[in-house]
Amino acid sequence: MAPREAGIIRKTQVAHGSAPTVSELSAALTAIFPSLQGVRRPQRGIPMPRFQRHIFTCIHERSADSPRGCCAAKGSEDVAAALKAQLHAAGLRRIVRANKSGCLDQCSRGTTMVVYPEGVWYGGVGLGDVDEIIRRHIIGGEIVERLVIPDDDLTGRPLPPEAQSAERAELKPLELDGLLDPND
Repeated sequence: MAPREAGIIRKTQVAHGSAPTVSELSAALTAIFPSLQGVRRPQRGIPMPRFQRHIFTCIHERSADSPRGCCAAKGSEDVAAALKAQLHAAGLRRIVRANKSGCLDQCSRGTTMVVYPEGVWYGGVGLGDVDEIIRRHIIGGEIVERLVIPDDDLTGRPLPPEAQSAERAELKPLELDGLLDPND
């Protein structure tokens, strides 16, 4: 969060004694940025396409002397390109979304990817692993255990105690009935 945005939220919290509502925050932002006046928020309920799975592949590049290493030096651009090409070739465009991402903060683990909604983190992913991840996890709903970064090894902050027992989203095969379009 940018310092200016953080300041807006802090000022709104002080003025209201708690976290601001969307309306309060909107009013505060409009006061600071008059050009926002009259800008409408998207309405809820508008149907939008939803992906059954969303995959982020880190392509972040650090300097060669960085002790953390980086995914780019381990072939992540090629992995990301192969993932997208194979998903499209399998007819999964608009069903599964593959995105390149900036740093996922798992630098020492090689090419890193995370698959949502399950929140499964893979590390050390190479070109030879892409087909297996697509076949077994993305299509079949089965985690590729040998590539998983265990939750305890992820470098983010630990979850609060009440969230640690939460289960990962249910892993299930893609629902493809009527969705594959050879012309898409």
